[in-house]
Amino acid sequence: MVKTLLRSSLREIRRSMGRYLAILAIVGLGVGFFAGLRTCQPSMMATGVDYISRQKLYDFRLLSTLGFDQEDADRFAGLEGVSSAVGAVFTDFLMDLGDGRETVVKAHSLTEGVNLPSLTAGRLPEMPNECVGDARYFLEEDLGSVITVAASNDEDTRELLRYDGYTLVGLVNSPCYLNYDRGTSSIGGGSVAAFLCIPEDGFDFDAYYELYLTMADPAGAYSDAYTDQADALKPAVESLSDTVAQERYESLHKEALEKIEDAERELADAWETYNGERGDTDQELTDAYQELTDGEQEYADGLARLEDAAQQVADGELEITDGERQLAASQRELDSARAQLNAADQQLSASEAQLSAAKEQLDAGEASYQQLSALYNRASQAAVQLGMSAEDLIATRGADIRLVNGGGPAGRLPQLLDPHQYARESGSEPDRVPGRAGGGPAGPGRLPGQPRPI
Repeated sequence: MVKTLLRSSLREIRRSMGRYLAILAIVGLGVGFFAGLRTCQPSMMATGVDYISRQKLYDFRLLSTLGFDQEDADRFAGLEGVSSAVGAVFTDFLMDLGDGRETVVKAHSLTEGVNLPSLTAGRLPEMPNECVGDARYFLEEDLGSVITVAASNDEDTRELLRYDGYTLVGLVNSPCYLNYDRGTSSIGGGSVAAFLCIPEDGFDFDAYYELYLTMADPAGAYSDAYTDQADALKPAVESLSDTVAQERYESLHKEALEKIEDAERELADAWETYNGERGDTDQELTDAYQELTDGEQEYADGLARLEDAAQQVADGELEITDGERQLAASQRELDSARAQLNAADQQLSASEAQLSAAKEQLDAGEASYQQLSALYNRASQAAVQLGMSAEDLIATRGADIRLVNGGGPAGRLPQLLDPHQYARESGSEPDRVPGRAGGGPAGPGRLPGQPRPI
């Protein structure tokens, strides 16, 4: 029977040799892969444990909505089996990428002795406004750039982050992130793109958000001994956590009640002061209201006076305009009068010149008159000697006299009026007329038209 089954199996193998070899290869590959996993698993575990131990990854992480203070951390550090307890803060914020783009980043405070980041490029922060970033997100070319906190973050986030920007000085890997996933967030797109580690002074906080505990002499991670050690310590940690939370709640509640009591006392004192001063205040309020009423009336009166003044100003401006027009007309009249005055001055100057010329002629005429008067007197004497009147003598010798008056030779006139000369020229002697020795009918020394001497 067995031989028959063996011969049948060999016969089937020979008929389908390719399929048999393929199945044999698949089985061999699976066995080899399984053997490799069984062989590599201890090495991979040893590498992970060594990395976690070297970077001092926490054993317990405690979170509280009420927060922790340094006294709480010291109490956890004093538990049996606990090596250290370190407080830390963290927050998710929107990082400004420029051009209106933003992404979610989780910021952690740097801690001492636990969760040590491994530096891959650059350096660790030395100033509170410096940070190191996720080596899987940032590049070495980003070193020196500023991680800007977007303005779209809420007020609590902006108040927690002390600065609006942090300078990236190094790239790190964190033991808190052992895979590629960076977690989720309640802001932005809901997914965290990268993490940052910032010095504690780069945050502005009143209490720690979390505590990291490390066990004393821990067993290797992922081992049953480590699990047993953690399970043994867990009840004490949970018990103290409840105690600390309750005490912190009572402390905050007490502090809040004290503030409320202080506020109530201040309110009571204020009410007492208010009730004590209410009468005076009411009177002051009444007086103030009366002053306000009087002020409103004064304001109305002032407004009316202002309107009157504005009307007066408008009327004054109109009067000024009219005055300016009158002034312009008066100026034109003054200019015309000044022109007439200048013309009159010119005419006066010409008249003065004419008057001076007339005066000179008058002076010349006066001299001629005196000369003729003297000659007339001589003519009167000559006419008496000749027995004729001075008018006849003048009429007889008128031609010669006209020559004198017309500008002829005046030197001949005395000779013409000499009676002896006249007798010689006329061939007769002058008559002697008694009683007429002083002159002719017109009287001695008087020209025609002159008044008779008294």
